[in-house]
Amino acid sequence: AAPGVLVDSTLPDNAYAKWSGTSMATPHVAGVAALVWSHFPDCSNKQIREALIKSARDLGIQGCDNNYGFGLVDAQETYQYLSTYGCNFTVGETLGGCNQCADCSFAPTSSPVAFPSCPDNERYFKVSITTDNYGSETSWR
Repeated sequence: AAPGVLVDSTLPDNAYAKWSGTSMATPHVAGVAALVWSHFPDCSNKQIREALIKSARDLGIQGCDNNYGFGLVDAQETYQYLSTYGCNFTVGETLGGCNQCADCSFAPTSSPVAFPSCPDNERYFKVSITTDNYGSETSWR
């Protein structure tokens, strides 16, 4: 889960509107996945997804549920999870939602291309985020 209620979205003709639902939360989760994957390019897409699930902050009813899925995405916790466990674990077939399986039978997609070398191994990201009126759905670490 990510901020997904009344999120500003762009529309044609330089317009904006507030929308709610998974279409609003998905870009946030995808952004966290891309950020984490850039630090762990040897992981498969399924391993990144598993790390996102294992490190999500549970919301609502305990465990995976229809309102919050596995919980609130947390970039720092996902990074820490992969720093601890690395990419040397198997994951199940990706079925979506709360139906994650334990057995994996499909080959993962290729990892993203590594960043070009920067001085002193530094990496720079520019992230611009505009929060909505639901500050309790957004946390910073």
